[in-house]
Amino acid sequence: MNADLKTLARRRGQRARIAAARLNAVMALYQRSPQGWLRAKAAILTRQVNYHLRQAHALGRIIERQEGRWRQP
Repeated sequence: MNADLKTLARRRGQRARIAAARLNAVMALYQRSPQGWLRAKAAILTRQVNYHLRQAHALGRIIERQEGRWRQP
Protein backbone atom coordinates (compact mmCIF):
# COMPACT_ATOMS: atom_id res chain seq x y z
CA MET A 1 0.00 0.00 0.00
CA ASN A 2 2.85 2.39 0.77
CA ALA A 3 4.32 1.81 -2.66
CA ASP A 4 0.96 2.62 -4.24
CA LEU A 5 0.69 5.85 -2.26
CA LYS A 6 4.23 6.83 -3.19
CA THR A 7 3.47 6.20 -6.85
CA LEU A 8 0.29 8.24 -6.63
CA ALA A 9 2.09 11.13 -4.90
CA ARG A 10 4.85 11.05 -7.51
CA ARG A 11 2.25 11.07 -10.30
CA ARG A 12 0.48 14.06 -8.74
CA GLY A 13 3.77 15.93 -8.53
CA GLN A 14 4.51 15.17 -12.17
CA ARG A 15 1.08 16.36 -13.24
CA ALA A 16 1.57 19.57 -11.27
CA ARG A 17 4.92 20.14 -12.97
CA ILE A 18 3.38 19.58 -16.43
CA ALA A 19 0.48 21.92 -15.68
CA ALA A 20 2.92 24.55 -14.36
CA ALA A 21 4.91 24.36 -17.60
CA ARG A 22 1.70 24.81 -19.60
CA LEU A 23 0.73 27.73 -17.39
CA ASN A 24 4.11 29.34 -18.03
CA ALA A 25 3.60 29.06 -21.80
CA VAL A 26 0.05 30.42 -21.63
CA MET A 27 1.16 33.37 -19.50
CA ALA A 28 3.93 34.18 -22.00
CA LEU A 29 1.35 34.19 -24.81
CA TYR A 30 -1.03 36.28 -22.70
CA GLN A 31 1.63 38.94 -22.16
CA ARG A 32 2.11 39.23 -25.92
CA SER A 33 -1.56 39.51 -26.81
CA PRO A 34 -4.01 39.65 -23.90
CA GLN A 35 -7.15 37.82 -24.94
CA GLY A 36 -10.02 36.59 -22.81
CA TRP A 37 -9.64 32.91 -23.66
CA LEU A 38 -5.97 32.98 -22.64
CA ARG A 39 -6.92 34.43 -19.27
CA ALA A 40 -9.55 31.72 -18.80
CA LYS A 41 -7.04 29.00 -19.76
CA ALA A 42 -4.50 30.45 -17.30
CA ALA A 43 -7.10 30.38 -14.52
CA ILE A 44 -7.92 26.73 -15.24
CA LEU A 45 -4.24 25.76 -15.27
CA THR A 46 -3.63 27.64 -12.02
CA ARG A 47 -6.39 25.65 -10.33
CA GLN A 48 -4.95 22.41 -11.73
CA VAL A 49 -1.46 23.17 -10.39
CA ASN A 50 -2.89 24.09 -6.99
CA TYR A 51 -5.00 20.91 -6.84
CA HIS A 52 -2.18 18.54 -7.80
CA LEU A 53 0.30 20.16 -5.40
CA ARG A 54 -2.17 19.94 -2.52
CA GLN A 55 -2.87 16.29 -3.32
CA ALA A 56 0.84 15.44 -3.52
CA HIS A 57 1.48 17.18 -0.19
CA ALA A 58 -1.42 15.40 1.53
CA LEU A 59 -0.27 12.02 0.22
CA GLY A 60 3.27 12.75 1.39
CA ARG A 61 1.98 13.48 4.89
CA ILE A 62 0.02 10.21 4.93
CA ILE A 63 3.09 8.27 3.82
CA GLU A 64 5.25 9.91 6.49
CA ARG A 65 2.66 9.07 9.13
CA GLN A 66 2.55 5.44 8.07
CA GLU A 67 6.33 5.16 8.07
CA GLY A 68 6.54 6.69 11.53
CA ARG A 69 8.53 9.74 10.48
CA TRP A 70 5.78 12.23 11.16
CA ARG A 71 6.57 14.85 13.79
CA GLN A 72 3.79 16.78 15.42
CA PRO A 73 4.40 20.55 15.63
